[in-house]
Amino acid sequence: MKKFEFKRDAALLIRHIWAQFMCIALCVSALSACDKAEEDVEATQLDTPVLTVSDITSNSATISWEEISGAGSYHLIVTDSEETAVYDNTLEGQTSVGIDNLSPSTAYKVACTAIPSDTQLYSQSETGYKEFTTEGEVAVEQSFEISVGNVTSNTAEVTVI
Repeated sequence: MKKFEFKRDAALLIRHIWAQFMCIALCVSALSACDKAEEDVEATQLDTPVLTVSDITSNSATISWEEISGAGSYHLIVTDSEETAVYDNTLEGQTSVGIDNLSPSTAYKVACTAIPSDTQLYSQSETGYKEFTTEGEVAVEQSFEISVGNVTSNTAEVTVI
């Protein structure tokens, strides 16, 4: 009878070990699926910045845009009509910037891209564009007085004040 009990006990032990093994295998499989599901999540693309250009003068302008949720910074490039960058900077915590040292009567193109604060949740936006032209040079009006004196038939004295 001892043999019978040993076989029965061994069979129960093997079934118990097998059940624990299957439980562990199932848990590992479930955890692997969770990790894979996290990897498969696609980041949401940030909204495209909508640019506004204001306070345009012959040598400066202000560029602004609305804050975009999920953006940590904004990459802003301003190029002239020859596509030379006159401003190229990444701005954090700003939604506007003044650009100085521009040339009068010149066309400029602004490009702005929102950069995500968390690259696992968000991806970079498409680039927003805006064009503007600076004003022409302002002519400085000068006033002066002319005085004429000592007039003769052949000569006159002219003084400009």
